[in-house]
Amino acid sequence: MSFGTKIDICVPCFVPTQCAKCSGKGNMKLIPNPDPNLQIAVVMHQGRFDLRAESFLCMDCREITDADKNDYIFSGFWPARATTSISYLFCEELFAMWYHLRHKSPLNSEKMFINTIEEISKESGRSPIVNDPLFSRAFKEWELCRLNIKVKIKNMSTVSCPPCGKSPVMGSSDGNVKLKRHASAGKVLNPQNERESIQEEALRFGDLVIKSDKDVANFRNRIYTKIKKTKKKEMCGGSAFKAVKVDSCKRTKSDETGLLLSVCRHGIELGAINMHEGESMTYTLFLQKLVFGFNCKFFCSDFICRYEKFVRKVAIAFPEYQQMTRKMKGILPRMHAKAHHWPCQILYNPHWQKVAGLTVGEEHEQVFSKLSLYGYVTKHMSKANRMDLLSAAILYWNWGKIERMPSILSKRLKRASKCVAVYNDNLASLLNSNQCNIEDLPEILIELKTKALANLGS
Repeated sequence: MSFGTKIDICVPCFVPTQCAKCSGKGNMKLIPNPDPNLQIAVVMHQGRFDLRAESFLCMDCREITDADKNDYIFSGFWPARATTSISYLFCEELFAMWYHLRHKSPLNSEKMFINTIEEISKESGRSPIVNDPLFSRAFKEWELCRLNIKVKIKNMSTVSCPPCGKSPVMGSSDGNVKLKRHASAGKVLNPQNERESIQEEALRFGDLVIKSDKDVANFRNRIYTKIKKTKKKEMCGGSAFKAVKVDSCKRTKSDETGLLLSVCRHGIELGAINMHEGESMTYTLFLQKLVFGFNCKFFCSDFICRYEKFVRKVAIAFPEYQQMTRKMKGILPRMHAKAHHWPCQILYNPHWQKVAGLTVGEEHEQVFSKLSLYGYVTKHMSKANRMDLLSAAILYWNWGKIERMPSILSKRLKRASKCVAVYNDNLASLLNSNQCNIEDLPEILIELKTKALANLGS
């Protein structure tokens, strides 16, 4: 295949305003590097271009200065390696395209994106080869730089909710088993035909979003020193909850079996942890401890009625958790509450709790509807790559949610204002049909809770 005729075109870069030798201003000119062997492969969204390295010529003193990596980065090109000699450059616009595409459409893989760039180059008669490992490494460094700019320079929130402020109303916790990772992922066959782990890269996001597996394991082992392990399912009415276990079984085919995360009532994720077995109450306790640090008033869980009994046992064995049990009240998500016995629906109904307002407790389901799509690619990743991708996905969700928050809150306010009149009419109709006054409602609620507690006690 013919790729056409090569011409001396250098990498397009910004020209310095001042000469480094004579300090002359405004007389710098961009020229191809005098050495014809200094070629650079530049990858853009239009494909790959093989260009000459660039130099700067001072028209006053005729001094020629070679461009370095800072000149390329300042001009919007990201080097593949942090070395003085540069042979590969990636356009930041290409990285920005892939950054948004991988989170807007999580089913796309990096390999397919690179293949698309190669096909574009091939159709234009240029070299179609794009180095996959160099693209992956350079993109990770660019993404980390982007994160540091947002967090350290722009002071953007990461895992906190600006509308909630310093005291979120609720932290809702639930697990997602679709975000698992196969035990064979990230391993290669050794000469003995046995799978062994490849050398892992360092986590780029650390425990900013997903907390350390070591910290979670140490926390659970400490709880198990005084709380007996049991894999027995707990019942509530006629429903059996698999997650209501102090300990759970391991999965032989999966290393990470899912992700357990907590969100506020606005759908902003407050933190997450990996699960290495089935969902259990010790995992949930770690997240409750996490959201307690955010000063949440309520803790929402699908099995809060059985979980609170477990937490009370933990508080007796570990007195430092007594304050958490006193200050945080448990509530049930509105949809999952229908699977519980009627006394639980009365005692843990969020709409019957002061300060909770119209908190639903199902906000994590919105997050899961998006995060679950990443499961198609995370199950084949190494441990570090999976955690980095999910951390980036959570931050992408949070930042998008915060950006849309003014519109979301204004729509909620308008909808609530319209519903006030309707709810007042419904309330008046119910009071008339039952021959009650609005002043009787607190006493009715107390009576209902008393009967519910008596039913649970029996």
